Amino acid sequence: MNPGPQKTCAACGSPQPDNVEFENMPQQDLVTDTSALENAKKGADIHCPYCDTRNPVDARQCKQCGGDLTGGQQRKSGSVLGAYTSGPAEQVPCPTCGKPNPANAGRCSSCGAAMTAGTLQPTPPAPAVARPTVGKRSPALIAGLVVLFCLLAVGCFALISFLTRTREITGTVSGAEWMLSIHVEQLAQVTKSDWRESIPAGAQVGTCEQRVNRTQDQPEGNYKEVCGTPYTVDTGTGYGEVVQDCQYEIYMDYCDYTAQEWQVVQKYDQTGQDFTPIWPQVVLAAGQREGTRTETYTVFFDTENGQLDYITEDAAVFQQFQPASLWFLEVNTLGNITDFRSK
Repeated sequence: MNPGPQKTCAACGSPQPDNVEFENMPQQDLVTDTSALENAKKGADIHCPYCDTRNPVDARQCKQCGGDLTGGQQRKSGSVLGAYTSGPAEQVPCPTCGKPNPANAGRCSSCGAAMTAGTLQPTPPAPAVARPTVGKRSPALIAGLVVLFCLLAVGCFALISFLTRTREITGTVSGAEWMLSIHVEQLAQVTKSDWRESIPAGAQVGTCEQRVNRTQDQPEGNYKEVCGTPYTVDTGTGYGEVVQDCQYEIYMDYCDYTAQEWQVVQKYDQTGQDFTPIWPQVVLAAGQREGTRTETYTVFFDTENGQLDYITEDAAVFQQFQPASLWFLEVNTLGNITDFRSK
């Protein structure tokens, strides 16, 4: 095991190849040395094009062979090495004498033997157990799935075509119905809740409480910092940068308030079964006003398929239809009129 900042192998002195990946140490100690921190911030190391030794990014000549570093391959950086854990790691026994040693030790403090075999290693995989092969599918199965998919696509297309298909028939206007409505409104006290900044002017504000209004990357006003688990990012220098992503929950007043709003207090309806719709007569009391108006018109047609109806909320459309007039009607599969034109 070689510490990340060490450029060559501690056992044989050979340069570390550029395909050697950095990993988190079992015990992750934060670096406090100023020069080491400055070197880590410079950028990923460069491998010598002649001897493959790692060199600082700002070096001009290889410290191992003296070769020109121009054209050297820079190590990759930015990958996440894993979660950062503080505190001492579990000690590991020396593979030679069995004495416990710190997890980051390169050699045993008792016998001097290399600790490589004694470092914490991932649990080896269990022996392979013979099991049925399920990864491959036979050509017949694949062909069957393709055919099934094609059938489903054709079925969906056929269903859509069936539902949207129309045919033209002739219809005679045989009757009509209509209903016209007018709402009457009056100012009334209402109690609602909203963010203080959104409460209308003149409203009477009641009790308020602080709630999370939004989450953002920068602090503002009354906020709470919420941070994720710290993790280590490979800088390509042998040192890892401990990063913790944080966001800020911005708290604002959420209040109950009382205000006057126009409320519907009455509704006047007028109905008829002819072609001359009339709006209802509205009587307004003091402090009242007319609110929204709604209108619904239904026209009935006698056709070869029986009686069909067409509903509209447009008075101008309704006025086109006159008793006993003839029309070409576009009718879909469900029997609904989708379009019309005068005959």
